[in-house]
Amino acid sequence: MKRMIITAILFGLPLGVSAQEKKERQIELWGHVKSALIKQGILGAKVTLMREDSTVVDTMTVFQEWHGDNKIDAAYKFLVPAKRATYIIKAEHPDYKTMYIHWKMPPIGRNTYFDAPWHLLKPRQRRDYDMEGGTLGEVVVKKTRVKAFARGDTIVYNADAFNLPEGSMLDDLIKQMPGAELTSDGRILINGRQIDELTLNGKDFFGSNTKVMLENLPLYTVNQLKVFEKSTERSQWLGREVEDKKYAMDVVLKRQYNTGLLGNATVAKGTDDLWLARLFGLRYTDNSRLSLYGNTNNVNMAGKADNEGYWNDYTGSNGRTETRNAGLDLMVDDREKRFQNNFTATVDWTKNDLKTETNSEQYMANGNSTFSKSNGTQLQKNLNVMVSNRFKTAHPLRSWHTHANTTFNYSTSDGESNSLAEQIGVNTNRTSSLTDSRRISGNGDFGIWRKTSWGDDGGLNFRTNISHSKSHSQTEQYVVYPYGTNTDIHQLRYTPVGPNTNYDYAIAPYYSFNLLHGFTLYTDYTYFQQYSEQDYLTYLQDSLQMTLDTRNSNRQTSLNRTHALAAALRYNSQSGIYGRLYLTLRHADNRLHYASTPIDTTVTQHNTNLEPDLIVEKRWKARADSCYQRSLRLHYNLTETLPSLLSQVAVNDDQDPLHIRTGNPGLRPTLTHAFDARLNLSRRRPWAYYSIFANLNVYRNSVSQGYTYTPETGVYTYRPMNVNGNWNASLRFAFQGCFDKQEQFYYAADLIGSYSRNVAYAALAGSTASVLSHVNNWNVGPSLRLSYQKEGNAIGITGGLNYRHATQQEGTIDDVNAADFSYGLNGRLQLTKWATVGTDLTMHSKRGYNDASLNRDELIWNATASCSLVKNKLLLKFEAYDLLHQLSNITVSIDGQGRTETVYNTLPRYVMLSLTYRFQKFPKNKQ
Repeated sequence: MKRMIITAILFGLPLGVSAQEKKERQIELWGHVKSALIKQGILGAKVTLMREDSTVVDTMTVFQEWHGDNKIDAAYKFLVPAKRATYIIKAEHPDYKTMYIHWKMPPIGRNTYFDAPWHLLKPRQRRDYDMEGGTLGEVVVKKTRVKAFARGDTIVYNADAFNLPEGSMLDDLIKQMPGAELTSDGRILINGRQIDELTLNGKDFFGSNTKVMLENLPLYTVNQLKVFEKSTERSQWLGREVEDKKYAMDVVLKRQYNTGLLGNATVAKGTDDLWLARLFGLRYTDNSRLSLYGNTNNVNMAGKADNEGYWNDYTGSNGRTETRNAGLDLMVDDREKRFQNNFTATVDWTKNDLKTETNSEQYMANGNSTFSKSNGTQLQKNLNVMVSNRFKTAHPLRSWHTHANTTFNYSTSDGESNSLAEQIGVNTNRTSSLTDSRRISGNGDFGIWRKTSWGDDGGLNFRTNISHSKSHSQTEQYVVYPYGTNTDIHQLRYTPVGPNTNYDYAIAPYYSFNLLHGFTLYTDYTYFQQYSEQDYLTYLQDSLQMTLDTRNSNRQTSLNRTHALAAALRYNSQSGIYGRLYLTLRHADNRLHYASTPIDTTVTQHNTNLEPDLIVEKRWKARADSCYQRSLRLHYNLTETLPSLLSQVAVNDDQDPLHIRTGNPGLRPTLTHAFDARLNLSRRRPWAYYSIFANLNVYRNSVSQGYTYTPETGVYTYRPMNVNGNWNASLRFAFQGCFDKQEQFYYAADLIGSYSRNVAYAALAGSTASVLSHVNNWNVGPSLRLSYQKEGNAIGITGGLNYRHATQQEGTIDDVNAADFSYGLNGRLQLTKWATVGTDLTMHSKRGYNDASLNRDELIWNATASCSLVKNKLLLKFEAYDLLHQLSNITVSIDGQGRTETVYNTLPRYVMLSLTYRFQKFPKNKQ
């Protein structure tokens, strides 16, 4: 028995499979037929597989594959016996010279496929390629007006079919796409699912800074947007799925813009001293790209009406923001795929002017809530300089893959803030502060992977990070007790922090076994080490001198070490079944030395845990008699989060005399059980895409900031404590598609329902104890968008509701019923070939807020008009924002400890006139 097991491992035999069965096994022989000149696939090529004596084994015509870089790939695949043999592979096409490749099959081992060398055919004569509706090889590229369709599991959006106004950018298209959402913090969601990666022609563009592409890429250059499950880089290199896929969006340029120079420059001026100027340039070939951009504005980067009733500030900033930034991105991609290099440099400067008005209710266990209100202003200036380089070698026919990624960051932050807070009937607290900080950091990620000749692969990854920072702050605080019940407090505090030094590194070797029959076993070991040191000094100043506050000054040094052993068993079948069980055994040894005058202690943490992660997925291929395609995905994982060592130090921090914080040495790790399920269903004609998503999260030993309250002084004393009983669940139905076969009537509907059980500690006024408060939150959020579009004209209606119902189990607070709902009408009219007008009118309503002044209706009216001049090289655009001056920015949050309603300042209503110059230059045969 032992000999049979050893033989199976060495020769790639699954246990229980005889040698005779192994000989009958077949493997895939892949190949590609490309032009020797431009490395473009040659469609229509015929490939013949012959034995060494020239007898024919099989023939086929290459099939078409599309890659993210917008290149056509002409591939072939033969099934051959899994035994050593020599083959002759002939590729021929009427317009190219015939080419023969002699290929000897390597040792079989556990390989499931082999790649033959590329056939690079030389043309018989020079040919011109008509890239707009003409031929490339023998493929006919037809211009289509269908907005969206499903190609397998990929959703494809055709940019030209949306007929947006001249001068539109990529973000304008995403806001219009059925089922798409651009959130306030810059995330892109398709049917409620977040996009993990945004690429341009299949390649990285300014790293993770998606704003650059969204705001600067002209829409007229875009052909399609593809949304799909993307294989990881390692899976693509190996030719099989060995890692979980990413949900990706790829922006595919029109073919004529893949080589040449294009750009745009915009200047704009508006009322209320608002302005904008930006410049974007792109030099692009099939194998290189140079991008430059510059931008300065004070309109929160969202100074244009979207004609959909929404005015999202997708920079994620409340208040008024002034921005200045510039960037450079240089990509070089070897034509034969031997290497790729991306260099990126960016400079970002922002000034955020934030004003807030807050009303809050702090729940007390005996039902006597405390109420407070506050007003605050904050002016923050931030600068960030980033330089990064990403290099890799990853030719699909090579056995080695290497990558080296390095990043350098320098950032500064300077701010000033003022606030006036009142605990009603207790005290008023006036605080002003000045802060500044500096930070420099660098990180690297290096790896080398290798395919073995017997079908396995292994490698080594190393990553590291080092940073150096320091900061200063000065805070002045007045606490006044209006009735003289307590002594007023006045303190002026100066706090220098640092310089602080931190570093971490991780080394991770791995080995992956290709077990055949769709199974892969992945194993790895990771050693992670992190070190940091910090000097925290704080001084109190009176009229005579500055003295060290020894109670709140400290020095901290920490050293964390983690060992993680992981194994993943994957199964991927031709029938569309995918499964993956990932087990991680993790052991952590962490240590913190905390030294101050009242306490000098060392806190340690030793923990071993097992974290499972399970995925099961099924994809059904559409039958010949069916227009539907389905997929179902189930996922469960368990994670354990250790409490910070600093939160376990038993020391009182009373720098803010109204909010005293202490540690808890008895904190336990938090366990999170996460379940989610997703069902997708797509229909070809009329096109439709349906998605159902459900998730459940259960938490054990959540950390809650337990607190006690002294009603005479208004002092809160906080202590972190573990609680149980927290969980949440949600269910979402998302539908998008069209009603008619001409695909002019579109709909996008969303229904979200969620429930959360929030358990936290609430104080007993005047007691040193706190008790648990259980709050139940129900949310319902339906939304609907309907539109009709014909040629350049469009009309649409929108509607949405976000309703929240909250109750407390103990019954010491009143139920909360709050709703935000909106409905509106939008339209766009193509006056002439060069002129377009558009408008949207939307009513936003709020009900159920504690502050009665927030329960109001806001009618938002935006409008835009644009006109192209000088052969479409100049664009004159008029924009009007919030013409009725009713827009506000309000948030509400409810948990087990209280309820908070906050109003933020926003952009004022304005009108703006902009002028855009568009330039482009392309080779004559590309225009």
